[in-house]
Amino acid sequence: MSPMAMANIVSGYLFLYIFRPYEFWSALGSFHLERIYMIILVLCALVYNRKRFTMTAAHMWLLFFFLVLIFSSALSSHSQVAFESTWKYSKSLIFYVVLVSTIHEPRQIRRIALAFLGTMLLYVGKSANEYFFHGRYMYRMGIARMYGIDSTNGDPNSFAASICYSLPFVWAFAGRQRLAFRWQRLALLGYALLAPIAILFTGSRSGLVTGLLFLVMISLKAKRKFAMVLLAVIVVIGGWQFTPHKHRLRFLSIIDPSVAPAAESAESSAEGRIKGLLHGIDLFTSHPLFGVGPNNTTFTLNGFQAHNLYGQILGELGGLGAFAYFAFVTCTWLTLRRNTRKLRALQTYNTASGTSPPDFDMLSRLCKASSMALIMLLFNGNFGHNMFRFNWLFSSFFAVSIAQLLVYAKASLRRHIINEEQKRLPSTVASLGMSIHQF
Repeated sequence: MSPMAMANIVSGYLFLYIFRPYEFWSALGSFHLERIYMIILVLCALVYNRKRFTMTAAHMWLLFFFLVLIFSSALSSHSQVAFESTWKYSKSLIFYVVLVSTIHEPRQIRRIALAFLGTMLLYVGKSANEYFFHGRYMYRMGIARMYGIDSTNGDPNSFAASICYSLPFVWAFAGRQRLAFRWQRLALLGYALLAPIAILFTGSRSGLVTGLLFLVMISLKAKRKFAMVLLAVIVVIGGWQFTPHKHRLRFLSIIDPSVAPAAESAESSAEGRIKGLLHGIDLFTSHPLFGVGPNNTTFTLNGFQAHNLYGQILGELGGLGAFAYFAFVTCTWLTLRRNTRKLRALQTYNTASGTSPPDFDMLSRLCKASSMALIMLLFNGNFGHNMFRFNWLFSSFFAVSIAQLLVYAKASLRRHIINEEQKRLPSTVASLGMSIHQF
């Protein structure tokens, strides 16, 4: 099986994982397409002759976190609910292992990133079509809110967060030279226009501030910072003008909750995030090692989630789970930063030597995009329980796969330098002999 064929098979499961057509079209649910495809994917990975898996520091912490998850589920008072969450997360881990084991080449990594954006375009496009043309919305907080077509991450806040986490990868491919075909550039432009519109119509305040954080980050990374800031301001003002009045009031309630269409709900929603954090700390003090178990805060908060990553992880998985989880995130972040520095150095050398390397600029931008996604996940964690989101693992995939690629690139570069030195050696000896003879 060729590397690109394996990348295409992985991309197919990525589509099922994000779009989840079996949750929108209920008739497909009885066929269990995701299970059948996962079995096919695992079998293809097993017979794939170029697979390799490296036990990095991030993977060690991820394994430790999963073990804590199992122990916490076993010790929880509602173990059936806890093990259900653990089982769902284990399926994400299986897909992650397949990703990091089979996707290593630059073309493969690029294909996965493009497949992710293409799937998000279809997912957000279908959800927007249902909202604008078929009147499919969720009336909450006094406004008609757009939501995703799936039931897993379709909640307006989760849907807006999913869009926000994809924006750094839109930035990674921005620029005419990074996409070979015109239809790809048009599709990317279409998604870049659709994404902020969808965020606004979800009425998600956390989605709005996370999107603004993204604009700040790309403005700081831009070479022409003033022009980028000016463009960001124009986008914000233009988007605000087309936002319905009730949605504007919903967003203004970030500053003044009393102006929201449902003021009491808006204020209680904001207080719920703080309450979730404090409740998680209380649970941590009474269950310091393993917490009360995954998804068990619903039984201690009268059926509600913590709506706060830090309260959720401290309360549900205790100190061991929190330490392992954030150690994994830290290792992923450091690997991405190290990859960026190495790619910059390799790109500098190849430019000076005149060689034609892989697209190091594209790989570098994917590392930066993954770093931005991690920052947005940590920031948005103040407003939602996003511990089990696949986006954490997706950023880790780019970190690990590009790091492995750089190991082989470094070895190849070393061989290239040795060969060049050997080619120059005879001419150096001859010139030295001529100099001795003239002397």
